[in-house]
Amino acid sequence: KIAVLYFQNLSTSSNMNWLAAGLVDTLISKLSDCDTLNVVDRSLIAPYRGMHNVDVRQVATVLGCGRAVTGSYQIVGKKIRLTWRLIDVVKGTAARAVTLDGNLEQIFALQDNLAQQVVLAIGAGVRKSVAKSAESASSLEVSLASRQQQKPSKPAFSSLEAYRAYCEAIEAIDGHRYTEAMEK
Repeated sequence: KIAVLYFQNLSTSSNMNWLAAGLVDTLISKLSDCDTLNVVDRSLIAPYRGMHNVDVRQVATVLGCGRAVTGSYQIVGKKIRLTWRLIDVVKGTAARAVTLDGNLEQIFALQDNLAQQVVLAIGAGVRKSVAKSAESASSLEVSLASRQQQKPSKPAFSSLEAYRAYCEAIEAIDGHRYTEAMEK
């Protein structure tokens, strides 16, 4: 079981906080497409939004997870840097850490790349423990192979502004501000 925690906005501007909700929502959706992964629903991690000094292992343990994805993002002008870590909760270590750079206009491609890298990192971790569970490793490899054969998905949004409105609505829902969400 894996939890995807909200990414931290390291930008100087707090008006980019909406992106945290979009990153988590997209990553959970993409990881959930992998049949062999059990991903914690966004509604269960919503109470931890904005709590970036919290112990990731403690949160993951409360959620019943052996792994967690954490990260941050920085935006300067039209450039974005996404940094993510796959945390092994039992060991308390980062099993993998990656930084992705790109343009904000290509946020959808960056998110697809992020999700693919997380799935591959999980697969690598499963293959390392193949002696413990060969069936699990084999099942994940089959799922990974079928995902790699699929064409990249087209963005569901026509513009960055439409995506921003969607992310702001998610943020409002997570904060139980339903009227505000309806206005988005």
